[in-house]
Formats: sequence, structure tokens, C-alpha cells
Amino acid sequence: MIAYSFRAVTEDKSRVWVGFAVAQNMVDLFWQIDSHIDPYSVEIKKMYSGSACMLLVCDGDDIDESDYEVHGISLPKESGWKKPKWVTDPDFVV
Repeated sequence: MIAYSFRAVTEDKSRVWVGFAVAQNMVDLFWQIDSHIDPYSVEIKKMYSGSACMLLVCDGDDIDESDYEVHGISLPKESGWKKPKWVTDPDFVV
């Protein structure tokens, strides 16, 4: 398994989207990030540890994500971010 933080900065640099994804390989990582944001717009940074936990409040079929906690995600201003060179061949494995 591999784990990466990903970030995307808006053009005016007023907002930074930051997330993390866990996958079997770089192809799977591409698709994990794609479920949130355009993978071609992100920079990535390898994670060596981290976790997330959400409190989900269920009301019938509705789920309210009312609280969350994140630990170990790389912050936007840290060094080491790089633009990924995505390979979308399903046989490619890092």
C-alpha cells in the first residue's frame, strides 16, 4: 500500500485543497484522487503515517458528517511537494 497527501492551490492562492489517499499503486492513487479533484491539478507528497476519523450522525437514510479529526496529513506550506507524472496504464505498478 502507498499513502500520499495531495493538494491543489487556487489560481489566486486564496484557498488550498488538501487531502490524502491510500492505494495499491500509482494508478489506483490517480483514481482515488480523481474521486475528489482533478488529479492533473494536484501536487503530492508521500505520507509515512496519518489517520482520519469522522463522526457520522445517522437519521434514517441521511448521514450528516458533523465532526471530523485528521492527524498526520502534510500541511500545505511544508516542502517536498511534487507534480506527479501520472501513468494510467493498469499494468504499471510502483
